[in-house]
This record gives sequence, C-alpha cells and structure tokens, in this order.
Amino acid sequence: TSAPSPNPAAAVHSPGLTLPTGLTDAGRWSEFSGSASGAGLGGMMSAALEPDVVIGDDGTRYVTWVDSWSGNHEVYVASHTDVDGWQLLGGNAGVSASPSSSRRPAIAIDDSGALAVAWTELTANGSDIHVARFETSSETWVNIGPTRNVSSSGEADEARLTASANGLILAWVDSSSGMSNGYLRRFDGAAWQQLAGSASSRGVTNSAANIRDFSVATVASKIAVSWTQAVGEGSQIYVKEWGAEGWSEANGSASGNGISKSLARADQSTIAYRGDQLFVSWIDSLDGSRTAGPTVKVSRYDGGAWHNATPIGIGNNS
Repeated sequence: TSAPSPNPAAAVHSPGLTLPTGLTDAGRWSEFSGSASGAGLGGMMSAALEPDVVIGDDGTRYVTWVDSWSGNHEVYVASHTDVDGWQLLGGNAGVSASPSSSRRPAIAIDDSGALAVAWTELTANGSDIHVARFETSSETWVNIGPTRNVSSSGEADEARLTASANGLILAWVDSSSGMSNGYLRRFDGAAWQQLAGSASSRGVTNSAANIRDFSVATVASKIAVSWTQAVGEGSQIYVKEWGAEGWSEANGSASGNGISKSLARADQSTIAYRGDQLFVSWIDSLDGSRTAGPTVKVSRYDGGAWHNATPIGIGNNS
C-alpha cells in the first residue's frame, strides 16, 4: 500500500455526522471553523467524548473523538485547514467501524507523515488495544501490521500513541498479569515488537501493585514512561527510560519515593522531552485529605540528576 501523506484527503461523509463550518478567528485563542461554539465539532445528535489532537508539520490539525450518533460508540477523526475547514476522514463508519464499543482514542503522526489512531475495543471477550492508519489512496483506515488488535490480552485499556525515530510507540495499561501494569510495543515496519519484555508479564513498570496514569514520551530514539506507583499508604511518581542497556530508572526514579517524594500522595503525571532533557509534571497532595489543596509540581532530568522545575507562581489549588 502507498504511504499516507502528511495531509490525508477527506472522504465524503453523509448527513449522519455533520461537522461545523465557519471562519477561523485571529487571536491568541481562537476556534477553528465553529469548533468551539454552538454544537462544536461533535454536533448535537449525541454525546462527543474523549478527544485527542495532533498537528501535522504542514499545520493541518487532526482531532479524534468518540461519538455515539449511530447508536454505538465509534472512533472518528477529522482534519482541519484554514482553506478546507473540517473534513471527516474515513466516512460515517468511523475509524473503528465495529459492532462493539470503541473508546478512549489516541492519535499520532509518524515520521513518514502517516496518521495513526489507537483505541480501546470493548467486546464480550474483554478489552483490547486496536490501531489503524489512514490510507490516502483508498481513503480508508487500514491495519498497522498483521492485525488491528495489538494487545490481544482481553485486559488492555488507556492507549497512548506517539512517534519515535525508530517507529510508532504504543503504550497501554494491561491487567493480564493479575495487576495493572504499563505495556509498550514499537512498530518496526512489519510488526509490533516488545522492547525487552515490555508487553508481557509485568511489562515496563514491573509492579506488584496496580499502577495508574501511565504516560509515554519520545525524542529521536529515546523513550521514557511515567506512572503513579502505590508506595505504603500513599503514591509516588515513577519514571523509566529505554536505552542501550534496556529499561532503567534514572537516578532513583523508579524505586523508593520515586521522583515525587510526596509526603502523602502524588498522581496524574505527564511526561515530555525538550531536547535531551526529560520533564515530568504531577499533582501532589500535601496531606491525605487534600485539605491543603493539590499542588502542581515539575521535575527536570538532565541525564545525571533530577532538578526542581516547578514554575514560580504555581502553588496550592493550581
């Protein structure tokens, strides 16, 4: 099949799912052709849920979301340019186009410009992570690799999808080991591969207790993950990086009190690279009852040590 272009063409859609129209206003914050007024992008026929966004190198905006206008939760993707407005990719059947419920999508563009979406498919056999890419020649969504179902465990949820120099990275939370752990696979051009046991047993996180808030970041060939780890009666933020020696913690980042070193509870981490430096943010509760209010905290790893990077002015109830 031909490689998708950075700006996939739009398939013609029927009146079943109507996208907004209008102008894109100038200004620091502006809606895109009616996307933040009236019925918004999802329309009024049903509830629109769980959006995710990505922007192509040419400035094209892509949004994925879940909509139940057809009577079943399906995953949809629309593109937007200032010239063409909103266009639905793949028609009213959506990306998932399945008889079962499709939820919690994630969207990414790989280094070749291919647009890809991952989501949770809920069936009578459990929940699994499915992935598809948009093929411009046929204006349809096709498998990435031999099958659409990448996890195949029946216990998978919360997909995260991002690009790296070595292929798409798919991460998710999997409970097939008896505990919820973070799993990860990388697409090598033919199949989704594990990285040193990253999608079996206890996965990347290797936790004997349920983890949550699994997040992934990449830059060039680097991969980093963060998650919320139960520690004692509270929780901490743990981080691991993938390198030449496999998965490893960064200066105590995945043991003890992790990078958060909270007095009570830390959770809801997000992770990102800026150049070669790794940034992690999270919510810290100063006491178990949260009476002091949640606090946003940020830490930066420079390859040798973690440094406080919380912006000045961020405090309680941020």
